[in-house]
Amino acid sequence: IKVLQRLAAGSEKRKTEAEKRRSEVAASSAPNESVPSFLSSFNAACTDLSARMAAVGISGGDKEMGKDAATRELNQLQEQLEVLELSVASASYFLPSYDARSSLAAVAALRERARALRVKLVPRLPFRFKSRARLASKGCGGGATGRNRLASSIGASEPMSVLEV
Repeated sequence: IKVLQRLAAGSEKRKTEAEKRRSEVAASSAPNESVPSFLSSFNAACTDLSARMAAVGISGGDKEMGKDAATRELNQLQEQLEVLELSVASASYFLPSYDARSSLAAVAALRERARALRVKLVPRLPFRFKSRARLASKGCGGGATGRNRLASSIGASEPMSVLEV
């Protein structure tokens, strides 16, 4: 009978010590280090960004929105994606590895969707060489040749000929 009492007392002592350690860990950990709270806020932010991307995609085809408004909205979405990615990176030390990987994959998918939306709504202009006449009219060189610019930078008073170079 004494052995059973000692076993029961030891069991009770271990339970109270475990409970005490759990309460200390809960008190010492920051409230923002909770995995369920992070995942719920992350999922809400992802849903919000997806809805905003869908709204920009729908209204981006309208003429009334315009390129400037679409660019502003896409820049705001890009900034929010960066903030979301930073929050995942900072939370990765307390998140389980699966949750960290899936969160980073979700951010990558949102980033790719934003990139595709930007390409669709605000396409890049094709590259073109600028004509010298247009550059000269803007005052970007005045039509001077490379030798004459070299001569003026050296301090020569007259333009250099081919033989002098």
